[in-house]
Amino acid sequence: MIVKARSSQALLLGAVALVAVISFAAVAVGATSGDSTSSASSAVAIDASASSLTDVEVEGIMFMREEEKLAYDVYMTFADLYGQPIFSNIASAEAQHMAAVLGLIEAYDLDDPVDDSPIGVFVNEDLQALYDDLIADGSVDLAAALEVGAVIEEVDILDLERFLDATTNPDIIQVYDNLLRGSENHLRAFVSQIEATGTDRVPALMDQRAYDEILASQMQRGGSSNLDHGHGEGECDETGEGEHGQGEHAQGQGMHGQGQGGQGGQGKHGRGQNGQNG
Repeated sequence: MIVKARSSQALLLGAVALVAVISFAAVAVGATSGDSTSSASSAVAIDASASSLTDVEVEGIMFMREEEKLAYDVYMTFADLYGQPIFSNIASAEAQHMAAVLGLIEAYDLDDPVDDSPIGVFVNEDLQALYDDLIADGSVDLAAALEVGAVIEEVDILDLERFLDATTNPDIIQVYDNLLRGSENHLRAFVSQIEATGTDRVPALMDQRAYDEILASQMQRGGSSNLDHGHGEGECDETGEGEHGQGEHAQGQGMHGQGQGGQGGQGKHGRGQNGQNG
């Protein structure tokens, strides 16, 4: 039986509006993205400043910082409400995503829109409205909360793809690519949980073909970024559990596992050696 997404009309309209705003910004400013100055970055130091970024690159960094916070805040709220591991597991990954975008903010000397904002509070009014709708919709029952998680990951994927199309900056591309792989992992995890109940989910926002390709592909491991001190995205299973998180040339952080220099690995259930997680 094919069941349409359970998201409320307000939730979907808000999410569609957000995607439309990002799409318009990418088209309007994307033509100038080639003027951005590529910085020679390293894990030790980076020659960067806000003046080397285009307006759309700055907008994207600020927006993604809060959008990753939105995902974290929603999942933490639902973890408390339902006590299901998928929400707390993926919230841990979203904390890593937030840290990765913060690395860009700090490297380019931008003002952090998140700072010490508590859960559920956002500078961006569109994200604030979307958060309120998501919480209301997902508070109905567990099935609705899982659908909200899938919708959030669809929004993340579409926004990241649009901001990637609008930049040639290698630092930004590296971070967004890792975030994109993580969001695709999370989408697969949520859909797996939804379909385990016998419901065949259809995408709320994404093109059906692109959605199907993501679901058919394998869980992906993110690489480390020059700006995030080796924090990379780990794999996750149908509960959002991370496995085999590993960085290159530095400590790598997965959702719930970590490796160091490709040698020893530490998973949630114990410690392995030579890259194997417990």
